[in-house]
Amino acid sequence: MSADPVSSVPPPHVLVVDDEAILVEEIAEFLTDEEFVVATAFDGVEALKRFRAASPGTFTVILTDLRMPGLDGYELTAAIRAQETDDAALEIVLLTGHGPLENPAERAQSGIFQFVRKPVRLVELSAILRRAHDAALTRRGVSRLPRPEPASE
Repeated sequence: MSADPVSSVPPPHVLVVDDEAILVEEIAEFLTDEEFVVATAFDGVEALKRFRAASPGTFTVILTDLRMPGLDGYELTAAIRAQETDDAALEIVLLTGHGPLENPAERAQSGIFQFVRKPVRLVELSAILRRAHDAALTRRGVSRLPRPEPASE
């Protein structure tokens, strides 16, 4: 019996970045319970170090706060996008508790998959991160759905 192609797809690997330690821990615990693989960082500089230290393609999603000391969410996004390769593509979800959310043109230009306003509902966040994970896998050329078998005659 062959392996199920869907089950062979890796689970979402998320790097959660925020300078609010309690929020990072709450999100990480929830996502771990939802079968995500989670790493954490408490500022943009630490997140960039973790990203660079990881094997290419380790993370499928970066969840980062917008306003942080050191590197903010936009600066972190730019640094990661500069090092990203097609076979290790990932998506970035930006958390913000300040100001209005961006317009679609701004999002596309900044390389952000989606903006999420704080406070965030964890169930909704999980769904957003799964969509981001699927988008990253698609960009890598990996399908979450089984490919149809060729017809035999």
